Amino acid sequence: MLVVLLATVLGVATPIKIWNNARIEHRLQEQEKLLLAAKIEALASQINPHFLFNTLTSISSLIRTQPDTARMLITKLSGLLRRLMRSTDHFVTLREELESIDEYLDIEVWHYDSPAEQYGV
Repeated sequence: MLVVLLATVLGVATPIKIWNNARIEHRLQEQEKLLLAAKIEALASQINPHFLFNTLTSISSLIRTQPDTARMLITKLSGLLRRLMRSTDHFVTLREELESIDEYLDIEVWHYDSPAEQYGV
């Protein structure tokens, strides 16, 4: 009788345990998808679209005439975007924040110091 009871419990408990683990894993995957979507949305909201498009326009105009400057701007922009992606954590170090600000300001200063014809004006 005890063996039958034990076999019944194991026969019922094992599939329930497997189903529960699969359900938990599915929920975890859904949560990871939501987290990734939230990170992408946070990144998009942190980047001023005008800044991004102006920078990309400037870089495209420099590719043939000043390729070294274009490469420098691409490097700074990618560093800034990389930091923004990581900054979805709640805290960043002061050094990381200052590096982001320096990259942003380097790009902005270049925009204001560059000749107007680079913007098609």
